[in-house]
Amino acid sequence: MVIKKYLAKEIYAHLCVISGILVLIFLSNQLVRFLGRAAAGKLTGGMLLKIMALEIPILLGFLLPIGLFMAILLAYGRLYVDSEMTVLQACGVSQKQLLNYTLTFASVVFVLVLAMNFYITPWLVRDKDKILATNPATIIINTLVPGRFKSLNDQNVVYVENVDNQTQTAQNIFIAKRESVTVHKKINGVDVATKVPVWRVLSADKAYQMQNTALGGSFVVAENGIEYSGVPGQRNFRVIHFKQYGARIPDTDTVKSKVGYDSLSLGELWAQAFTNKKAMAELQWRISMPLSIPILVLLALPLCRVSPRQGRYRKLIPAVLLYTVYANMQFVARGWLEDGVIPSYIGLWFLHIVLLLIALSLYLEPYQWQKIWKRLQFWNKTV
Repeated sequence: MVIKKYLAKEIYAHLCVISGILVLIFLSNQLVRFLGRAAAGKLTGGMLLKIMALEIPILLGFLLPIGLFMAILLAYGRLYVDSEMTVLQACGVSQKQLLNYTLTFASVVFVLVLAMNFYITPWLVRDKDKILATNPATIIINTLVPGRFKSLNDQNVVYVENVDNQTQTAQNIFIAKRESVTVHKKINGVDVATKVPVWRVLSADKAYQMQNTALGGSFVVAENGIEYSGVPGQRNFRVIHFKQYGARIPDTDTVKSKVGYDSLSLGELWAQAFTNKKAMAELQWRISMPLSIPILVLLALPLCRVSPRQGRYRKLIPAVLLYTVYANMQFVARGWLEDGVIPSYIGLWFLHIVLLLIALSLYLEPYQWQKIWKRLQFWNKTV
């Protein structure tokens, strides 16, 4: 019992550290990607934090198998290098017992990854998609930076002096909007229609944002201000003093709300899997994550066996390369399955079978390989 607790402590400690580092690496890549949207005014700081918080459990469902694989390699590799594993074997801990212990430790990760990929991750993906599908026009006040001009598109510019985040009210706001009007002119007796740019410039003491369901749009409502409108170069400008004025904010590069297969529940995915190739690919992908855990455990145990002179990292690079090929081939096989290149009964299963055969082959001793090779050499047998 003491040995089992000691081994569990070693594996789980390495698992937490490795998984944490991997999550930080992948999360930083996602952060850079979403920071561009935040800088363009399509996401607020609060929305960005929510997306990053949702990304952490999503990434854990994908990274825990590789984290467990590397944790076993590093933890048991240290035990072999420090001769602790030799002492354990001398005390009666066989390779079979070690495998049983490790599979027991991995069962916790298996259940966690199973729950993440089958139930939790689809729900989190749906929430993330809702945030990303938010119309930027509905959060314009929250994305304004005091003291800076913000271009909504080629025809709208907004500037505010200060923003009260609690009341979501902007003080001393400036809005410039360019429109086009059609003007008819007589040229050589012919009526010619030309478009002339018209600018509408508005300044007000304060402004706030509201949604108007009747008109179906988002408006910035300004109070106590002046609006100037007219054609540049002409003196027929119109000046309007107002107490309250609503300026419509057009939609800008709205991300449409999507319903991807990765956001479908397990029941919905199962109902479509046998008639839809993409749904089948997503279903097999979710099954592959927890299914890979026992196979990786079988693969890690023989790869972590090193002598004290070899060092604990001797077999780490080949093991990581083997997993890299395995993981990349899962992405490739998923694409093949979505495109119909391979049938669903082959799908991602052949990768797990190949890796399982490789893992089982590592448990064979050299003399066992010689026996197998002799049996396969049927052409040398005499009748």
